[in-house]
Amino acid sequence: MHMLRKESLTEIMIVEHGKIYDSFAKFRFDSEKDIKRAFRFLNFFKRQEIEHIKIENKLFKAKLAPLEITRILLKQHDKIKALIMMVYKDVYNRIDSTENAEILQEFLKAHLRLEEKMFYPKLDKKLNNSEIEKLRKEISRRMSKIRKAFF
Repeated sequence: MHMLRKESLTEIMIVEHGKIYDSFAKFRFDSEKDIKRAFRFLNFFKRQEIEHIKIENKLFKAKLAPLEITRILLKQHDKIKALIMMVYKDVYNRIDSTENAEILQEFLKAHLRLEEKMFYPKLDKKLNNSEIEKLRKEISRRMSKIRKAFF
């Protein structure tokens, strides 16, 4: 009997990170044409990112990765929240958000790559198949709920 290869947490999160990154990459704001859509999208993105960060913070608390990596990622989560608020304020004040949106997008991209290279591979070594499957289901459930609420 041949054993099925488990899907790694790294692979699961690369897909999830791709969804988050792609959703923000599509963000384009035109203050005169569609401010309601811009706010709706930003609220969706903020909720999606907050849920994602909650899941990751839960993993950080489990102390499955080296403390220095966890500290860096926690600080980056705070910066991501602050950058989201900068874009949100731009939209609210009807200021061109392109510059702050690009800063957020680039920071987010670097942050996701760091997690995928330094954090999730460490977890893959420490978690068994059932723990990874449980996390996959939790991530899927939480993120699907948010996506359904907005789209």
